[in-house]
Parts: sequence; structure tokens; C-alpha cells
Amino acid sequence: MKKVAIAAAVVLAVIAAVFVALPRLVSSEALRTAMLERARAITGRDMLFTSTPKITFSPYLGIEIHNVSFRDEAGPADAPPILQMPVLKGRLGVAAALRGKIRLTEFEFVRPVFNLTT
Repeated sequence: MKKVAIAAAVVLAVIAAVFVALPRLVSSEALRTAMLERARAITGRDMLFTSTPKITFSPYLGIEIHNVSFRDEAGPADAPPILQMPVLKGRLGVAAALRGKIRLTEFEFVRPVFNLTT
């Protein structure tokens, strides 16, 4: 019984060490670049945000950025953004993050506001 408890404690310690090390394996600049490239690929528009991306662990391994907006490049320069939201969350691939790479798999818009014109 002691061996099982020790093995379980070792496994838990390794998992905790991985979670502590993950933010150090993935740089903020790499996260920023990956988010901007992925947003451009999906929407065809440039994404703007004011905060530094941060890694989160709840409810999954992910990235969170604040004050996100997408400008309407076809509209006037003083037009409101076509999409803005206070928070954008993305899910990171765990295996890729452990290798120091960024693989975004899902996005969650938090209270998005669309400014569409006809």
C-alpha cells in the first residue's frame, strides 16, 4: 500500500511541475504572434488587443487576452470596430505546449459586440 501511495505522490508532483513549467515554456511574444496570425487566417482582418496574453489553467490549458477588437478595414477610419470583446479565450494543445510550440484549437468569445452596417 505504501508503494502505491508513493507512486501516486510522485505522479502528482510531476503533473504539478508540468503545470508550473508551462508558462515558462511558451513565451508571451510567441503567444501574441500565434493569436494574431490565427485571427488573420480565420477572419481575414487584423486583430488588436491591449493586454499581454496570459496562460490559464481553468477549465483547460488556454490563453486569455483582454480588450480585443477587429477593425472594419473597408469602412471609414473613425468607424467603430466590427467586433469587440472584453476577453477572448483560446485553448492550447498540451502536448504542443510541452514542446514549446503553440497550437490553438478552440476560441471562446466573452460578451462579443458586433457593429455591423448594411
